[in-house]
Amino acid sequence: MAASSATDRETTLNGHAQGDGFPHAWPNADAGLIDLGGDWRNTTDGITPGSSGAFPLWVQGAPQSAQHWSAPAEAGDQADARLVVFGDLLADNGNTAAVEESLGRTPSYLTAPYSPTGDFSDGPKWTTGLACSFGLQQDNYAYQGATGGMLGNAYNPVNPAGGLSPLDTFAGQIQQFESKDGSFSPDDVVSVTFGGNDVFLASADALAGTASSAQVITDSVNAIISGLGQLADLGAKHFLISNSPDVTLAPILSSAEFLASGATVGGVQGLVDDFNTQLAAGLDTFGKQTGLDVKTLDLHSLFNGIVADPSHYGFTNVTQPVLSSLPGTGTSPVYNPAINGQDPTVEHGSLFIDPLFDTTARAQTLIAQTAHGTLLG
Repeated sequence: MAASSATDRETTLNGHAQGDGFPHAWPNADAGLIDLGGDWRNTTDGITPGSSGAFPLWVQGAPQSAQHWSAPAEAGDQADARLVVFGDLLADNGNTAAVEESLGRTPSYLTAPYSPTGDFSDGPKWTTGLACSFGLQQDNYAYQGATGGMLGNAYNPVNPAGGLSPLDTFAGQIQQFESKDGSFSPDDVVSVTFGGNDVFLASADALAGTASSAQVITDSVNAIISGLGQLADLGAKHFLISNSPDVTLAPILSSAEFLASGATVGGVQGLVDDFNTQLAAGLDTFGKQTGLDVKTLDLHSLFNGIVADPSHYGFTNVTQPVLSSLPGTGTSPVYNPAINGQDPTVEHGSLFIDPLFDTTARAQTLIAQTAHGTLLG
């Protein structure tokens, strides 16, 4: 299977057939996100109204204007404006798969029920939905095992050079952007999503006695803030920065292997909290010092809310993954027999597609909607 370019992925997104695992609630390029009130829950066929609360609905129409950033109103402007994405697994829309395929490998996460574009989900990545909702082009540098800081990467499935690959860190991704594009236009939005891998590696380093977990987290946050400064020097004016969700929600962290490692759920949660606290403080300082438009995508609150009240968001299962197998190479996905994972109804009602923090299309839609609302806030 040939590696798909970002353009190929975007232009074929709306061409998937019903029942292929892709959600059909994604907006077209001119779609906006309008809060109509009521309890709006994502379903496999779209967004349907419920009875209480407030949740946004994808509808056709012109995007609303943000306080600091306005969606391009003219077709010509839309052709130039971009969503430029940096990050890790939570934002990778096929870059890791492309590298693996270039090495002659066949990643299992390109086989159903995964999407065929390497999104580590059964539907397109939330960044694709966000870009579509504003009519932006997506320029994505995110990589599955990337970290915010220069920490090395024990979780990277592809290591072609025997060391860090160019996309393994935020700094490396920035270098790739600079060599390819060089600068930003005033209407570009920069999305940055790191934290999960940094937290796991901080925990691993502490267990191995090779580094202080607190210092690793501090170094990661400092590297992220430094990277934002580099991007600002290249002309970036609008930033959407994700905090880290509680990674202990991932099914793999309740596995015997994790429990035998010596790490604890409470310890990892503490590192997530530390990362998010330091990131919030760093972003506040960065915004005040630069006067730039800096918004936080609160993934931590979103996922905690989903787990606290799954049915409100349309989920029936937030603990068991659809697949019992991990995403890798040379093997086929294995459905989770504990929940009859091959049942489409079970799949579409589940939060996680596999034991890692790889979420289903429903969750990707919710992230995209939350990101859209954050940009307009």
